[in-house]
Amino acid sequence: MIKTSLIVVGLALAIVFPFVVTSPYYQHLVITIAIFSILLLGLDIVFGYTGEVSIGHSALFGIGAYVAGCLVHHKLLIVQPFGGSLDFLIAIVLGTVIAAVFGALLALPALRVTGPYLAMVTLAFGTIIQILINETTELTNGPLGITMQKPLFIDLRPYADTFPFLKMSVKAMKELEFYFICLAALVLTIIGVNRLLASHYGRAFEALRDAPIASDCMGVSVYKHKVLAFVASAGMAGLAGALFTFSEQYIAPNNFSFDLAIQFLLAVTMGGRKSRLGPILGAVIIVFLPNLLADIALFRQIALAIAVVAVLSGGYALMQKPEDPWSIIVPVALCIAFYAFSLFLQKITDYKLTVFGLMILFVVYYLPDGIVGFLKKVVSSFAPNLVRTHAVIDTKGDEAHIWAATAPKAAATGEALLDVKAALMQFGGLKALDNVDLVVKPGTIHGLIGPNGSGKSTMMNVLTGIYVPTGGDFRFDGSSISGLKSPEIAAKGIARTFQNVQLFSELTVIENVMVGLHHTYRSGIPAVALGLPSAKREEQAARVRAASILGFVGLAHLANEEARNLPYGKQRLLEIGRALALDPKLLLLDEPAAGLTAPDIKDLMEIIRKIKAHGITLILIEHHMDVVMSVCDQVTVLDFGQKIAEGPPAAVQANPRVIEAYLGGSATTEPAH
Repeated sequence: MIKTSLIVVGLALAIVFPFVVTSPYYQHLVITIAIFSILLLGLDIVFGYTGEVSIGHSALFGIGAYVAGCLVHHKLLIVQPFGGSLDFLIAIVLGTVIAAVFGALLALPALRVTGPYLAMVTLAFGTIIQILINETTELTNGPLGITMQKPLFIDLRPYADTFPFLKMSVKAMKELEFYFICLAALVLTIIGVNRLLASHYGRAFEALRDAPIASDCMGVSVYKHKVLAFVASAGMAGLAGALFTFSEQYIAPNNFSFDLAIQFLLAVTMGGRKSRLGPILGAVIIVFLPNLLADIALFRQIALAIAVVAVLSGGYALMQKPEDPWSIIVPVALCIAFYAFSLFLQKITDYKLTVFGLMILFVVYYLPDGIVGFLKKVVSSFAPNLVRTHAVIDTKGDEAHIWAATAPKAAATGEALLDVKAALMQFGGLKALDNVDLVVKPGTIHGLIGPNGSGKSTMMNVLTGIYVPTGGDFRFDGSSISGLKSPEIAAKGIARTFQNVQLFSELTVIENVMVGLHHTYRSGIPAVALGLPSAKREEQAARVRAASILGFVGLAHLANEEARNLPYGKQRLLEIGRALALDPKLLLLDEPAAGLTAPDIKDLMEIIRKIKAHGITLILIEHHMDVVMSVCDQVTVLDFGQKIAEGPPAAVQANPRVIEAYLGGSATTEPAH
């Protein structure tokens, strides 16, 4: 309710603003803030949600600007007889689309790398685009740039007698109209981004940032969704660029330099990632920052104010938490040093990039969630229920919606569901798997045990595509899975948990399970952004199914808790629930009882039996022998990457080679095959 009220008040103020503040200068500043906000909302999808650093958005911004500018400047549009207004609309659309296409061309090869390598690739892309704009003089007019005119859709001057506030020149009328065009574009962008990030796409973006391996194993392709995020972000950069062309009425290559790319990163970082207000606040900062850096006296005043606030807040923090003084003293000292630095400067513009870099480093280290994130923490410390990071999902589930898997073909034919022959996984000179055969019958629980380092988890990683096997034949449900990638294997019906828990930590419990249901969605990004009924029905169905699965694993009461806040044992159960959401035919459990108490282990065994009763086949890696002996139908034992025994649990437990492997000593017989 409070959030809705603030949005309504903010929108009302934005509508009234140009009639109250009639200065063209301040109206133009607000227009620029709106345009930059559109770009930064897109950049936040890449930087804030997927965790990738792009320094190429200034180039994508420039592409959108020059597409719109060149189309109008060279009169290339086919609707000239209908006037400049339609030209404007088509130029905006084409600027958006072509920037998205360039974003795809950049993302497809660039997103094969991550971290600083991606930053360098996008930086190179930005440099190339700026050079091309500068050199292709026949199209872009080179260094001379392109001059434009704002369109006028509706001439409101005839209504000035009825509404006196409309008495203005044609130039002022164009500025007013363009103000509302940019405001409408920003509002529509916010609505679209909200819908996108609240959907299965948004959950996928966050999941691949938190745990990319687990994301791939849930059928959510990390590479594919990074490309989708980048293309959507590039489209928004193109939209902002096209609007910028008409706003400035003049563009040149130096409008889209490396400096601007750094400012965009600074804006998202300082404003606050993973929020709509953060990018808008960041846009305000970078629009006013050049004015601040152009006035050395004003810059010193701001630096002094920051130092004073830091000293006062630091003193208060020391009184509240005296046990860790250096975490407070260091940032306070840096703020004081920043003020001292400003006193020695004579011409601030020479050190603009230095100031940007220092601001980014300071915010990343001391305000990792930006200004908005910091304010949320402050407010939540006084009123915890006022600030919510995630939408509350109170959907109720039932047993009828837990299962949706179809029986494997192997169940009808009586053949093996999983048939592994001569599996070989070699790391240099080490054979983690050495010609291992493994046959798993449908509808059974197959134990995979052995001492630490015997190759159990390696087998799991090979079966789920994390490792590409060196050799061997791997067949699942009648078809080969050798060499397939993790998302492809997941799509065939193999799900898993991990030895070291890999949850999507910043998502809630129910959102983690809904990531596992990603394969059930059919709606594309346009349907989600437009809020079509089909997309809403899919989302509601997924919520019911996720709530049902949480009830099955005993976590329904924790549905809206962040996964990272769960006790370790509950995290284990959540991993199982998330894996069940994939509708697996084969479920691989890697030491699920590790870290659980005796009552929790008892509940886990009951869950495993119920999963088997539904017809799902399981492979269980476990060091708790009582669990293995109680639930498994067949057990395979590995040691030093070789299979040394296989059979019913009781027979394996009594096998001398198994006893020797667990208790120590040297084997004297050949490995079993």
